Amino acid sequence: MENNIIFVKPGDCIWDESHREIRGKINGKDFFVPTSELTLQNFRWGRDVPRGIKRVAKEGFEGVLQEPQDGKLVVSIKERHSMGYNRIKEGETYQGKVIDVNNDALYVEVDTVIVRVYITDCSRSRMNDLRDFFRIGNILKVKILHKDKSFPFRISGSRKEAYPEISEMYHHYEIDREVFVRACERLNFDGYRVELTPNIPGILNGPEELLDKIQRGQRIKVKITKIEPLGIKCKVSNWRL
Repeated sequence: MENNIIFVKPGDCIWDESHREIRGKINGKDFFVPTSELTLQNFRWGRDVPRGIKRVAKEGFEGVLQEPQDGKLVVSIKERHSMGYNRIKEGETYQGKVIDVNNDALYVEVDTVIVRVYITDCSRSRMNDLRDFFRIGNILKVKILHKDKSFPFRISGSRKEAYPEISEMYHHYEIDREVFVRACERLNFDGYRVELTPNIPGILNGPEELLDKIQRGQRIKVKITKIEPLGIKCKVSNWRL
């Protein structure tokens, strides 16, 4: 319990929906997380809080011990989030875990706080629906773009800015090299929009009957045919997906 920070293990607590608080036992002692200490960031009670807090109770969490009330330990998740929020710096890159995905944004947990990554900040290649590419539990890097204290601690980040710049690809890639790319979008002509990394987009060329078999989000082995300032051109390295 150094610095009053404790870890509540999965299974040691439940989400008490009627009282809107987490309850459980730590080393045989009753504890609870009051509604006011559940989270630093802003959520709507209609859907987001119960879903997010149920996940926290299921997976376990870190909290800060406070003064006991009525003989019960009081734990603050909010205070622990505040410590994580203060450690995160704008412009820095961190590794985090995807905790939620919708069609236009990722929610990545970094040091106990949640960073929102909009679809336009996920890749330089076009992605129509992030649910085709990412799953809850994925580990990825994000660069912190902005911390907004005025709108309860909203944090925005970028996946594409957390990875090497396009200019660096000349040092790492060359024509005829075989690499893996992620399929992003079928184009009207005989091509498929792909990404080599979040910051290196490309066009995959090939026969129409082959491209029609590719699914968005699929990883494909390709051979680089051309390197351009705005990305790469490539073809499938063998004619079987």
